[in-house]
Amino acid sequence: MPTALSTALLLAGGRHAAPPWSVAALLLYVARLAVTGAANVPLNNALEAVGVLDLAAVRQRFETPWVRWNLARTVSLTAGSACLTGALAV
Repeated sequence: MPTALSTALLLAGGRHAAPPWSVAALLLYVARLAVTGAANVPLNNALEAVGVLDLAAVRQRFETPWVRWNLARTVSLTAGSACLTGALAV
């Protein structure tokens, strides 16, 4: 896992202020995986199971929750990237 590796490399390089940033990034990465597994994948599976009946109705039913959870994934991954940048800056 790149985030865990970056934490180890920062510690080995004597940058002891960086690990809190790296740990935060790792937690945000895990949160993204959790959202993907708990929300987006089940929604995608349900969408696939519905098939192509009435596309407008299917889209109306699935779009709002899928976009909401996808936004949560995007925010957590962006915040994780910012934390890794912070780890490099300290």
